[in-house]
Amino acid sequence: MDLNLLSRYRTILMGFAAIMIIMCHAPQYGVAMPEVVSSILSRGGLGVDIFLFLSGLGCWFSLSKGGPLKRWYYKRFIRIFVPYFLIQIPFCFFYLCIGEFDWRHELTVFSTAGFWLWHEGAWYVALLLPLYLLTPLVYKLLQNDKRLLISIILIISLVSVCMLNIKCVNGTTHEIFSNLQWAFGRVPSFVMGMAIAPCVKNGIKVNYLLIIFCSLITYVSIHQFVSKDAPTQWCLVPPVLAVMIFLLNKLKNFKWFFVIIGWMGAISLESYLANIYLPNIVKFYFVPYKSGCQILYGGYLEYFLVGVIGIALAWGIHSISNPIVYRLSSK
Repeated sequence: MDLNLLSRYRTILMGFAAIMIIMCHAPQYGVAMPEVVSSILSRGGLGVDIFLFLSGLGCWFSLSKGGPLKRWYYKRFIRIFVPYFLIQIPFCFFYLCIGEFDWRHELTVFSTAGFWLWHEGAWYVALLLPLYLLTPLVYKLLQNDKRLLISIILIISLVSVCMLNIKCVNGTTHEIFSNLQWAFGRVPSFVMGMAIAPCVKNGIKVNYLLIIFCSLITYVSIHQFVSKDAPTQWCLVPPVLAVMIFLLNKLKNFKWFFVIIGWMGAISLESYLANIYLPNIVKFYFVPYKSGCQILYGGYLEYFLVGVIGIALAWGIHSISNPIVYRLSSK
């Protein structure tokens, strides 16, 4: 496997991750399905870890170009907050119309403080803010010959801290610590992306089976000898990406497939946000009729509408936000 393919297929891999996240929401929405299928689809949450890995990869490449750090922060944050702000508008308008809009609550959630306080809102965006603030520091730490050792130490430290049983007398403080541990347990994927970036740039080749074997051994070892509750999603990112790249190499002639998945990758952030907020609106209209309407049985129609409307909304927001981001980035 040529590691340079991680950069070449980056947008397409993000498209796969976006689809995985949409699929993993099916059990959460209560869609009726066999237990085995529900268990498999639930693993789609790994798409977020793939996002973080690819984000770490992209951050390393952008920082390696040099330039003022203020400029780097500026471009990172407008790329997140322009679509994040725009996608709030239709949902805020909806809550205003039904008389359930609370300015204080909505501003707290929009600022991402709502996640750290109540585990509410777009947790991925909430995590990216402190993560991007720390990224230049991580980049500097990895700029030496001991990059591999330092990245391993960082990952072990993150996993260890996220496993600590922190007891707080104050309930709010305990909730904040719990949310910090829950979110930062996914950060090892980001560190891996940054650590492997120089190898990606140099096009180093690694055996597919070696990637899969080492990752799965690490995953099993942590569960068996450390703790079954330890954050280990990051262990599964390398083998899943390896399988994806292997399949993409086999599907080179199917140009339409690359176009569709690449399009999903381009609107991945907006798609994630839409799939967080839309279910509440769909449930608002469907729940009163659910018990007496057979067409609503099993939650299939709800899930289908959330998926289709979510993708359409994501595309619309992306079409508006992309020119704005481009113009602001050019200033």
